Amino acid sequence: MTTNQPDHVDRAAEGIYPGGAVPYGLRVNDLGEWVRVPEEVEIIHEMYALRVRGVSYKAIANRLNARSVPTPKGGEKWSPATVMRILKNQIYRTPAEPPPTLEGFAAIRYARAAQATGILADAPEPLG
Repeated sequence: MTTNQPDHVDRAAEGIYPGGAVPYGLRVNDLGEWVRVPEEVEIIHEMYALRVRGVSYKAIANRLNARSVPTPKGGEKWSPATVMRILKNQIYRTPAEPPPTLEGFAAIRYARAAQATGILADAPEPLG
């Protein structure tokens, strides 16, 4: 597709991942689609369940570190801030349909993300 739009808009319109950081628990496959990483999705669910029970971000990070769970960037040490960013990332709550206020590229990107996300779509908000 050749248009006067930026390349990332054309890629998104073709159903190809437009670029940027991919959230923890997801990867981009050879077709450019977001797909879930089951092991990481399990970690997200675990973090969420602990947080809902009132466990602190620091305690969650310590539990992951004790088990040597790799961080989103492949590191060895989880920080409370990383745990918080993951649990507060709204991409994990993405419903299948974009809000009616989104148009164009934003709606396309939302729809593509929704194919693989929604990991916590029906869960209540975690504690602060």
